[in-house]
Amino acid sequence: MRVIYPGTFDPITLGHIDVLQRISSLFTRVVWAVADSTSKQTMLTTRQRVLCAQRVASRWRNVRVVSFDGLLKNFAQEQGISIIVRGVRNTADMQVEMQLAGMNRSLAHGLETLFLPCSATWQYVSSSIVRDLIVHGNQEYLAYVPERTHALLALFLKKESD
Repeated sequence: MRVIYPGTFDPITLGHIDVLQRISSLFTRVVWAVADSTSKQTMLTTRQRVLCAQRVASRWRNVRVVSFDGLLKNFAQEQGISIIVRGVRNTADMQVEMQLAGMNRSLAHGLETLFLPCSATWQYVSSSIVRDLIVHGNQEYLAYVPERTHALLALFLKKESD
């Protein structure tokens, strides 16, 4: 069974990886879909986020990284996939995700969303908090992002500051 794991992943956190690792063990194929979001101001470009995701995903044979723009329901239909998997950290995430799942199901009948709670270890970590650490020059952000992305993030952030 094939599923989509979508998000902006700006940057990828260990919470995202926790969810991805569990998804990859539950489903035969995972499309890790990095959104080229027009509604969010991202720190990293879509290409940079895809490169980080590809570096991390190389450890799983059943995970393929792609970028997409536009509506998720259109991307899912183009891919021939009817299941979206979303990680949730808390009730606030769940409220937002329930609304999105309902809208996707309304727009594309048969498109279902499964929610996977992240491990307790990562419930407090979010990309926005990690971005805040980065913006304020706090190197402790490295404790919350995959080690395989450390060098790439350093390179991308250096280019931004030049």
